[in-house]
Amino acid sequence: MRPQADTRIWTGSLLALAGAALFSTKAIFVKSLYGSTQVDALTLLALRMLFAAPCYAVLLCLQPHPQIRRKDWGGWRCWAYRDIT
Repeated sequence: MRPQADTRIWTGSLLALAGAALFSTKAIFVKSLYGSTQVDALTLLALRMLFAAPCYAVLLCLQPHPQIRRKDWGGWRCWAYRDIT
């Protein structure tokens, strides 16, 4: 295996592990906030989404975007509608 590929495997594995750990601790923090404050669940959910939005915006900007043609959108709409129904 090439050294660069080996580095990518380790980086990906560590990122997946960190993501799983952070995802599971998120619920612990929300439950502790819900129990210790007088804030309702909907407000906590809104705050959580508000704080996560900049992270998703940065990830969206860092991703390479393939060129999407107008005819491609029709297929995505049919696919999304099929999964909803």
